[in-house]
Parts: sequence; C-alpha cells; structure tokens
Amino acid sequence: MFSLRTKTVPEAKGKPQSLDVKSFVKVDKAPSVPPGPMLTRHKPKGRKKKKGVPGVTRIHLLRLSHRPESGAFLKNWIAKHRSSPPSEEAVSLASSFVNVNTIYEFRLSRLFGKSSDVGGTVNEYFSNDPSSYAEWSSLTALFSQVKIRRAMARFARGYQGPVGTTVGVGSFRPMVVNANFDDIGTPGSYAGALDSPLNRVWHIDFDQSQLALELHLDFVGEHEPLWADVTTPASSTLYQGCPGCFQMFQDTTTASVEVCTVVQDVYILMMNRY
Repeated sequence: MFSLRTKTVPEAKGKPQSLDVKSFVKVDKAPSVPPGPMLTRHKPKGRKKKKGVPGVTRIHLLRLSHRPESGAFLKNWIAKHRSSPPSEEAVSLASSFVNVNTIYEFRLSRLFGKSSDVGGTVNEYFSNDPSSYAEWSSLTALFSQVKIRRAMARFARGYQGPVGTTVGVGSFRPMVVNANFDDIGTPGSYAGALDSPLNRVWHIDFDQSQLALELHLDFVGEHEPLWADVTTPASSTLYQGCPGCFQMFQDTTTASVEVCTVVQDVYILMMNRY
C-alpha cells in the first residue's frame, strides 16, 4: 500500500519543470538504516593465523633426549609452537620417547602340549622365561631391562578317549599342578608337587569340563622382582627378572600320549637403562 502527497514544484523559465514520480510517492515501509558502528564486525589488522612448524619437532626431540626436564620442556614447547593445544595422548607419547624411565608392559602367549612317558608318568615343569616366546627377540632389540609382573597357565585335557572304569590300586590317579615363585625344576613325585601351597588336584582322566583349569601368580608387593638384563631374563637369583615355574605330576596314566594342552601367558615390564 502507498499514499500520495502533493509537493510544490518551482517552474523554470521557458518550460515547465519535469516531475519525478518518486518524489510524489511515499511508501509505508520502514526505511533501511545503514549499519552503525555497533553493527559492523571489524577484523583486527595486523593479526595473522599461526602456522605449525613442520619438521622442527623431530629436531627438538633429538636435542632434548639428554635433558632430565625434557618431558615438561617438550610439553611447553609444543603448546607454544602449535596453533591449537596438543592432546594429552600426543604429549604423553612424545614425552615417552625422551624419558628413559618410561616402563612398557607386554603380554606374551604360547601353546604347547605335555606328554606321559613310557611308564605312564607325567613329571613335567615349565618356567616363566620370556625368551621361550616368539616375540622375545624383537623386544630385546628395543629394551635392555625386564621383570615379570604376572604369570598364568591354563590346562586342558589333551587326549580323547572313554572315561576310565577300571578299579584297582593306583588306577587313574589325579594330576597335581602347581605354581611356584621360584624355578625349582620337576616335582619328581606327588609329595614334591603338593609341596607348593599354590596347587590344584585335577582328576584329568574324568574331566568333562569345557573350561580349562587355571593357575596364576602375581609378582607384586613382597614378591616383586628386581630388574634383570634381557640377556639373562630368567635369572637363577630369586626375585630377579622373570623367576617362577609351573609343575605337573601324575602316575599310572596312559603311556606315551599327550595328556594335556597348556596355554601360558606372561605379563612382563620392560624399559631401558638409566
């Protein structure tokens, strides 16, 4: 909608003044107001976007490798030279490369079988020596010291056959398995296997369970060992490096067969020398 209003127009000499239609029209609409100072977004002059410095981090990591305060210094340096704050994961990872005190934990696993001899006796043991595992050679190329944190063994019946029903003296005796904080070799008898307080009596010939028998040792507190060189991880010295073993004993069982399958895990801690 619009309305008209009259306007006096002065006449020019000789010919009438031309009229501008826009000057006679008043539109019922709010006039546009140019943006004032408070409505204008001003960009500060002279400020440039910070850019990263590619390739410098690697150089500084090498320079900082022998500084005791390198972890904190590196964190401050990254925060200063990056356009956005670094994540905690990135700082932790970068600091670990220049801190020789960083300790890494690994889990090593292996599977093997244990058999009875020609007389039907199982007299076996296996230690926690990490050098028996396939990944060990790769770890020794990166680290120089090692000690064990936990050892675990799972035993499962390894042969298939009917459950024994013959009754007689000495027939189908159970198997005794145990865990020891020291490497003491084979048990030799039921008495030797039962000498460990961490033992389990397993009636393997009648075992129909779908779950394995599990034993484990935690080397913490008073049982925490000292660091050992990776060249001799299973030291003969008690509570140093990766000590301990698992024992097995059974007699009057089926001769010359693989009586059980064992899955052994060792959790080890590794680091470099100071």
